[in-house]
Amino acid sequence: MKVLKLNMKPSGISTLLLLFAFTVTSEFNSIAQRKCESCLRHGLLIEFLNPHNPDYEDRLHEWNDCMKQYLGDREFLWVSDDPDLNAALEKCNYLDPPDKWYCYPSIMSVFMGERFTNPCFYFLSPIFYNPETDKPPEYIFKGSYEANLEGGRIIEYTEDYKKPVIARMELRLYYNGNTPELVTQWSLENTINDPRALFNKLKTPKSLNPVFEEFERKPIRCDAKIPTPDEICENDTCEIILSGFEDAKGNSSREFNRIVVHISLGTILNGEDCNFGPDRKVFNIGDGTVRVTYKPPIDKEDGFEVLKVYNSCDILPPDKYPYENTLPDELVADEKFPIVCTFDAILKTTGSYKKTERSSFEEDNGWGVSESTHNLDESREAVFYVPLQLENSFDVEALNLRYEYYRPLDINLSSFNAMLRSKDYRSAIGSDQGSRTTVLKNKIAADQKLSIKEILLQTHIVMTSDLTTGKVIKMDLDGFPVEFTWKETVDTHTESWWKPPPPPGHETIDKTETDTEEDTFCACPVEDPIPDPTIKSSTESIKKYLKDIGVALPENAELYEEEEIPIIKPDLLVKFGDGTTFFGGDGRKVIDDSNGSSVRRKEMTFTWQVTRKKKPL
Repeated sequence: MKVLKLNMKPSGISTLLLLFAFTVTSEFNSIAQRKCESCLRHGLLIEFLNPHNPDYEDRLHEWNDCMKQYLGDREFLWVSDDPDLNAALEKCNYLDPPDKWYCYPSIMSVFMGERFTNPCFYFLSPIFYNPETDKPPEYIFKGSYEANLEGGRIIEYTEDYKKPVIARMELRLYYNGNTPELVTQWSLENTINDPRALFNKLKTPKSLNPVFEEFERKPIRCDAKIPTPDEICENDTCEIILSGFEDAKGNSSREFNRIVVHISLGTILNGEDCNFGPDRKVFNIGDGTVRVTYKPPIDKEDGFEVLKVYNSCDILPPDKYPYENTLPDELVADEKFPIVCTFDAILKTTGSYKKTERSSFEEDNGWGVSESTHNLDESREAVFYVPLQLENSFDVEALNLRYEYYRPLDINLSSFNAMLRSKDYRSAIGSDQGSRTTVLKNKIAADQKLSIKEILLQTHIVMTSDLTTGKVIKMDLDGFPVEFTWKETVDTHTESWWKPPPPPGHETIDKTETDTEEDTFCACPVEDPIPDPTIKSSTESIKKYLKDIGVALPENAELYEEEEIPIIKPDLLVKFGDGTTFFGGDGRKVIDDSNGSSVRRKEMTFTWQVTRKKKPL
């Protein structure tokens, strides 16, 4: 009795496995867009080599053809004494592959599909995927399996049990760019040849989604430099500059990320067309600066233009996935800016806040060493555009001042960005036990709006000018408050280990928590008040005024002098510009409570500038 030596072929059992595995994963795909919190990604195994047995499938195919030549389509049991079968085996024996340790690429695809498929990642089936009609995967895999190695290193499992390495497996993950870019790789050696055992021990993560997020660095925010009102009013076209693209962890976004830019009233003259409409254009982030050529609308009476910038889940090169099919995803910038040229003046204010904390601690506690570090960075910035209409003005000749009262026609929060990132690390490590904990906190702002807008629209903004020069010397402005919501994510990673007694062990705990919190920020003057340098002594001003108009005072005449000295925040004094059509001021305040290597620092800034269409009469 002889045993029939048959091997699985891709057209047989392995194909059934593929059909089963990718039928299951296709169910994930049908709901992935609804359940996936990030972008749905796709992967495909395009190469898996067996260097020790490169011609196995060819030889097996030749052996099968040889057996079929002698036996036709007859079927046999795995164990048989049939003389025809034994005769065929003898005649075809020279074609039978001598080395039976082989890992089919199709079987490896099944293993990988079972392990990696989740609602945010769909491992493509090599059976169903058609490169002629289907969208290419964002990621591709290559790998290899080697068996019956000689001279491998010795692995000591216990003092009395040692075995040499005889098998190796490697798996590599690539971004599917025009030239594949290696993202990460895994490899493993083992003392047995079984490929499934090697794959089971291959230390790949349970989910590849964090790997993709770290590699892609999808932008969730960016800065927008908007043209000034004069540029918009005086030119047919102008440039909007987008920069500072960052992911949720503050890292600069990768160059292959796409953005979709939308303008509500004007026209974008560059960029790539988008199937979502002619008012949307697609750009690659590239070197981190995107220049958008903007043409304002002919009719500017609507007042404000709206710029919206969206990120996208599409990251493939345009040769593999055309720009026109790009889908916008999350809003990363929302800017509203004035385009009307009939206001008397436009006020722009910018307020910012930065907080930095750094500290570290280390102590020998007798049984080990305790260590902790704390790092925190927080920033907030608000930009307002306020169109102004001059309602009244009057002169105080005795003080040589003119007061101009402007009413806000609107108060527009053009942009608001706020983020907080912190990292806290704690460890206690001894000779036989220890633990480490890392806490990563990320907070981003949402739902921002101007507080008490209706009240602020009823107030006046006062500009004070010098009567002699006609130049504005200060602004009377309290600032603009913003209400917003923090969206917080806290990731905690804890690792603990110990030696006997009890038996040695190792434990890892990962936890993610989310929360929201209401907060406020004011784009307001920040410097400490000082005596107002624009207000001179009332007595001296009146004496000078009376003298100028020809009124002589008696030699012993005394005038009552006010005791209260007016104060002003220096931010509100004019520090730049011509004082007539363009002018502004700024302020900065730093609170530094650092001590030694510990850093505790806050910095607040405030800037304002006014563009007047013409000098008031």
